[in-house]
Amino acid sequence: MSRKLIKQLRGIKNENGRLNPDRSWVAQNRAKLLQDINCSVRINTAEEESKPSVFDSIGEGLHIFVSGRALAMARSSLTIFLVGAVTVSSWIASVSASNDSLPGDKMYGVKMAVEKTELLVASVIGSDEDEVTTILKHASTRVDEYQRSESTEQASEAIKSLKEKIASTQESLNEVSEKSPEEAVAVAKVVEKRTEEILDSLSDKMSAEKSSVIVSESEVDNVQLKKEVVEAEDLIQKTGISAVEVLIEKVENEEVGSEVISKEEVKNTINRKLDKLAEGVSRLDAEVVETSGIASTTIAIIKTASTTKYLVEPMKDGEENPDPNADTSASSTSLISAQIGQTEQKVVEAEQKVVEANRIVEETKVEIKNLIDQNNLTGALDKIKELDGVKSETSVMVVEANKVVAEVQKALTTEVKPTTTILPTPIASTTTNVVLPVLNTSTTVQTTPVIGNTTSSTIKTN
Repeated sequence: MSRKLIKQLRGIKNENGRLNPDRSWVAQNRAKLLQDINCSVRINTAEEESKPSVFDSIGEGLHIFVSGRALAMARSSLTIFLVGAVTVSSWIASVSASNDSLPGDKMYGVKMAVEKTELLVASVIGSDEDEVTTILKHASTRVDEYQRSESTEQASEAIKSLKEKIASTQESLNEVSEKSPEEAVAVAKVVEKRTEEILDSLSDKMSAEKSSVIVSESEVDNVQLKKEVVEAEDLIQKTGISAVEVLIEKVENEEVGSEVISKEEVKNTINRKLDKLAEGVSRLDAEVVETSGIASTTIAIIKTASTTKYLVEPMKDGEENPDPNADTSASSTSLISAQIGQTEQKVVEAEQKVVEANRIVEETKVEIKNLIDQNNLTGALDKIKELDGVKSETSVMVVEANKVVAEVQKALTTEVKPTTTILPTPIASTTTNVVLPVLNTSTTVQTTPVIGNTTSSTIKTN
């Protein structure tokens, strides 16, 4: 027995005691079953009790052919079977109820136990292709959980588990490449196809999530989650490229015939990988444009807030009018003034990196096309790997830009606290004109001053 299989068996044994129902669960079902039986007995009337039972009726007919002792043993076996059937059906119902559970839910442990069982069965009685297919099916389930997550914590757990599944897929791909060429090609085909599908699902989710100008306390956490998703996306892409590498190796070394996989199929696969990488860079281009817009808006708000000094409140009896030219607003914005420069720098760097990545994509497309025409599939794959590295670096820089923008937005809501203008309470009959700049509570700042007729009042700095 392989070490991997032994590890899986131990994993099932320790899976929260849910694969084989734990004692408390069995006790609850036993108690419920006994309670149901007791209730049924109480409902029966005296006339019903006088009637022969099903067991007795059957027993009278079978008594002619079977001894009484054998009938007693059969009755015991049938009772055990019925109790077992109820227990198993309850467990099956629990498994069915766990299908839609998310990380952190009570039934999620059952769901994980079922997946481990499926993987064990595929490993023991299935082929390498069956095992990898099962792993990637579970990876697709993690993407579904990520899409249905109701909190950042749930989404993060789903992505973490997804990365583990993809890492396991890469491990299986490495192992099978040392086996027969036919098996290696079969597994590589599955990995290439399913990783592309998973990547599409993740990309659709990411493109549907638009950044909001209004930032909450958890926005920085959302950016961290996005970083984890980008890491998972990169891992999936690299695993798919590894699968293509196996296909190219087997074809160029003529280890398999065209009936298993043809050179044209491999060429089409390389072109498809190139298109996916180009699409990924295009999404980064759109994302960095959006990030730049949010950063510009946020910085404009902060700069406007830093020049808005005055809040008008009624002057109290005996209170002297302070110097309206005193500038204390700097203390409320000094903590984020340094972040503004860093934010602008990160956004500019991300923009430049995306422009460079787009240029490399266009150049690489031409190079790969020429290499494919020359039947240099290994050279074409090397270019794919280089382009994947460029995309990964660009993704990291865009995420870093998103992070600093989110942090400066958070600082805006915590350090610079806009307030509505409070009209003063009249103290004397003397009327003067005071310029009152307005800073609304929303993220939009109105810079046009409002001229208000007010009485003598105290002008305080923010």
